[in-house]
Amino acid sequence: MDPAGGRAFSERYAALEVLFLEEGLSAPWSLCPTTTDPEQAAGWLADCTMVGIEGLVFRPLAGRYVPGGRGWAKYKARRTTEAIVGAVTGSLRAPITALLGRYDESGRLRYTG
Repeated sequence: MDPAGGRAFSERYAALEVLFLEEGLSAPWSLCPTTTDPEQAAGWLADCTMVGIEGLVFRPLAGRYVPGGRGWAKYKARRTTEAIVGAVTGSLRAPITALLGRYDESGRLRYTG
């Protein structure tokens, strides 16, 4: 059995912080930041799509680890934009993928995804 299994998230996270400090862990290891400040979390959400992070995970500080279960919720950030469908694979009636484009500053259609 996992010795940390009965401990609250806040205790498990604190133990990870100590481990990172004692062992001098750095890249490729990373300890995700945590906060209870809603304004800081909102700032992270505003920036997360810019840096390739898909969202935030919310855990109760007193939450215990549940083997095979989920004691947390995830908020996925989404950034939307308008694009033009430039082409499709498959047929127009049953497309498989769409090639999307946007106009650049000079008015040229550029592939975006």
